[in-house]
Amino acid sequence: MVQRGPKSGHLRFLTNDHARDIHVSSLEVLESVGMYCPSAKIMEIFDRAGAAVDFKERRVRIPQHLVEESLKKAPKEIVFCGRNAKNDILLEDSRVYFHGRNPSSLHQGRRKR
Repeated sequence: MVQRGPKSGHLRFLTNDHARDIHVSSLEVLESVGMYCPSAKIMEIFDRAGAAVDFKERRVRIPQHLVEESLKKAPKEIVFCGRNAKNDILLEDSRVYFHGRNPSSLHQGRRKR
């Protein structure tokens, strides 16, 4: 059974303008500087998807449109699966989770010793 965190308001550290500025800057860095990628398999995946890949330097430059398309396709919620299904948690908008040494014990409101 998937556990859901408590509903919450929105804790906002950034204004919408600041978040947009960070996003735009990140897109620029991914496209112009790119990222180092030690995996030939991952570089091939990026190459097929339309990124600029330098196999010799192991550098992947991801065009802005590819990042934006990928974000649109990303799931709006995901399940973090525990070793035991009773510890699975659903990550979704407006739910709050706390993490410690044992996230499931914190979720239950007590710490295991």
